[in-house]
Amino acid sequence: MNSIAIALKTAGVKTPPQTQRIWTHLHDSPRALIGIPSKEISKALGISNGNVSSLLSGMARRGMVTYTVDGRSRRYKSVGAEYDLRPLAAGKPAAAVTVVPVAAPAKFDLDSLTVREARELYNQLKRMFS
Repeated sequence: MNSIAIALKTAGVKTPPQTQRIWTHLHDSPRALIGIPSKEISKALGISNGNVSSLLSGMARRGMVTYTVDGRSRRYKSVGAEYDLRPLAAGKPAAAVTVVPVAAPAKFDLDSLTVREARELYNQLKRMFS
C-alpha cells in the first residue's frame, strides 16, 4: 500500500480500486489533453509501474482510456465524463470443430511383407514423421 491508501484507510475511508484511481488521475490531471505516460501515473499514485501498465492496457481494451504512441511510450487519456468500469468485449467465438470419421487402417502382418514392401513402408513412414 502507498501513503495515500494508508492515509485513507486510517481515516476510515474505503479506498477506491486502482483502476478507478488511475482513471480519475487521468481525468482530473491538467495534462489530460496531451496524455500522461504510465510511469508518471505510477509515480503520482505510488503504484508499481507494472500494475499501472497492466491496468491501463485493460482499460484501453474496455474503451475507458485511449492512448497515442510517443516514441517508445504511450500517452494515455481518459474517455467519458465519469468512471464506469465497462465489461470486456466478447472475444471471437471459437471455430466449430467438425469431426471427420477416418476409415480404419488395413490390417496386415509385418512378417509377411517382402523386403521391397518393407523398404517402401519404411520410406513412407520416414517421410511422414521426419
